[in-house]
Amino acid sequence: MILSIDRQRRVATVKLTGTLQAADLKDGFAAMVSHPDFEPGFNSLWDLRGASAARLDFEALRDIVRLAATKKDVRGSGKVALVVTADVDYGVSRIYEMLASGLPTVVAVFRSLEEAYAWFGADPAVE
Repeated sequence: MILSIDRQRRVATVKLTGTLQAADLKDGFAAMVSHPDFEPGFNSLWDLRGASAARLDFEALRDIVRLAATKKDVRGSGKVALVVTADVDYGVSRIYEMLASGLPTVVAVFRSLEEAYAWFGADPAVE
């Protein structure tokens, strides 16, 4: 996992690779919200282009949503962008987007970093 916080753009980026398990996403979330430069309300970009979400089942996705719900005060209301490339990862991410619809954050799935940054209203600096 690679975590970076851009205070100027108010974007936290979590980059994961490999075959994802729920623990990977939970660990990334915990690292993000506990980082000293993270502030509630920052947008978060989950760069999953080098990862596979194919093994995440419905129950794992619900567990991640439950975790996010318990940390909503720490997380704030920033947007959450999931950036994927493979069709299966897009489908799994859209299921997460649907499950997270009750959270104070808005989740969306994208195929490129540029699309995600445009949705944030931030300059898509080279990553």
